Amino acid sequence: SNGGSYSVASSVGIVFVDASALTAAQNFTVNLPSPISWGGRVITFKISVVGAATSTVTIDSDAGNVEGSATQDFSASIRSGATFLSNGTDWYIVGQYGIA
Repeated sequence: SNGGSYSVASSVGIVFVDASALTAAQNFTVNLPSPISWGGRVITFKISVVGAATSTVTIDSDAGNVEGSATQDFSASIRSGATFLSNGTDWYIVGQYGIA
């Protein structure tokens, strides 16, 4: 099941995700812009409010890969986050953390 999505606008550098409305097995997707259009751009996302134990936040991209895969999933049940950097072809994780 799907808990919604958010597409990152060109003026946004950080995305705070409130996952409190996500129930078990629900997913919220953050769509990064195409890395081709945003070479050198850095975007950070943070789960600021946690959701149910089996809920997830998925990082997706309009083009290219996210750290070698089509998407990257993060548990929405812990306060976690990651910083992504575009190399002009794909998005790469350059920093990641989690706080249980």
